[in-house]
Amino acid sequence: MKRIVCSLVFCLTLLVSSFAQAYVVDGSISDWNVNLAIAGASVMGYLNTNLPSGGLDIDVITEDNAGPQTGWQYVGPGYSYYGNQFDTEAIYFDNTATNVYLAVITGFPIGGATAPGNPWFNTGDIGLDLNNDGIYEYGIDVQEYDAVNKKAKLYKNLTAANWQNVYYSQFAASNPWRISSGSTFEWVDFVYSGAQNTHYVLEAGIPLSYLGLNSGSSQNLTVHWTMQCGNDVLNLPADVNPIPEPGTMVLFGSGIFGLLVTSFRKFFRQIKRGMDIAMATLATVVTAPLWIMIAIAIKLTSKGPVFFNQERVGENKRYNERRKESRGTDRRTGQSFGRSFTMYKFRTMNIDAEKETGAVWCRENDPRITSIGRFLRKTHLDELPQLLNVLKGEMSMIGPRPERAQIIPTLNQSIKKYSKRLRVKPGITGLAQVRQHYDSTLSDVKKKVHYDLLYIRKMCLLMDLRIIFGTFVVMLTGKGAR
Repeated sequence: MKRIVCSLVFCLTLLVSSFAQAYVVDGSISDWNVNLAIAGASVMGYLNTNLPSGGLDIDVITEDNAGPQTGWQYVGPGYSYYGNQFDTEAIYFDNTATNVYLAVITGFPIGGATAPGNPWFNTGDIGLDLNNDGIYEYGIDVQEYDAVNKKAKLYKNLTAANWQNVYYSQFAASNPWRISSGSTFEWVDFVYSGAQNTHYVLEAGIPLSYLGLNSGSSQNLTVHWTMQCGNDVLNLPADVNPIPEPGTMVLFGSGIFGLLVTSFRKFFRQIKRGMDIAMATLATVVTAPLWIMIAIAIKLTSKGPVFFNQERVGENKRYNERRKESRGTDRRTGQSFGRSFTMYKFRTMNIDAEKETGAVWCRENDPRITSIGRFLRKTHLDELPQLLNVLKGEMSMIGPRPERAQIIPTLNQSIKKYSKRLRVKPGITGLAQVRQHYDSTLSDVKKKVHYDLLYIRKMCLLMDLRIIFGTFVVMLTGKGAR
């Protein structure tokens, strides 16, 4: 009761003050609660540890991996010179009831830059992919922005042909960098700041209506930025969130509606196990004839067992618990990332495929894959036996894909927040599988981790239903198969 009374009192305060707060497109990210003016802001990793806060639901990606030291420094996929000059350091994204706001933080000045033995490179335009199909339908023309009026053109209805690829072909992962042509545009608020402790800020405010959205819209998208050379790039998986009516928003801010939302999320997590059992049981019964046909096809086309069993790492149930002295034996890995289990699949490769190479990612036209295996992978039918893992409680129908124990330590060191994807049970399918192809590089894994963390934050019944629908589309189209 005391908590509710306090929330009601706080509600009156929010009614007066909370809606007056908004983002200001001025090239400063102080309204994102990040200070670039303080001592130490130029040190490598500053933006990785000083994250934005406040707002409705800020989406963020950081890769601040170059500091003030001189010489060449790897920033991926290329190198930076003169400190963090070619480092794409962070992207922030949020929305209000009327606008979306984004900020790109980089060491790249608006006038361009060069390094010894290289041509002069220009700054890049900002791409927005609302379909998550790899084509940026919207783009902010950064190079020709109106610095006097603090405006830039937002081009619409763009295709891949309207974008120009980066200078270095070996950095194709950074594509594209520049809007080469476009006819339909709107003017939006935009600023490219001067140097702030070696950082530069590209900040924009875009009316939702310019993106075909409104205050009630829920939309996933990707924000993309790089420079002409393509030495460094960031792609931020983000989402536009619907804004409730003011009265509802006040309750949310005061904690009352927030408590209801939190309770519903907890309730969904509790019933999710029951839903998993029901869906896995139904799917097993419906697909039983397929199991038989697939097993026969595997035996007729290659030597070896029908099923392929592999140790994977699952949910880390101790993630939010206090550390305690271990009691007895535990099947966790030495690094305690999560509980290991045996995952089942239909065999798609020749036997002993990794005997000489060890654990490696599958590549395009991998010769280790059998003829029937290629079909199973394209349709994702090789994952059907994981229904047994779901029934055993080791996996969920939907969640981040489980990874092999041997490579998790390396991924955890290379990818920020990787271990947080182990907060929930791994799934047969997930948001990353619907949006991304099979892993073949560390860059692919990084992109999937962002989708995994986005799913964990937004996990609810509606999202699960969307992922299930998207999975059927992927199975029918063979998207992402290797």
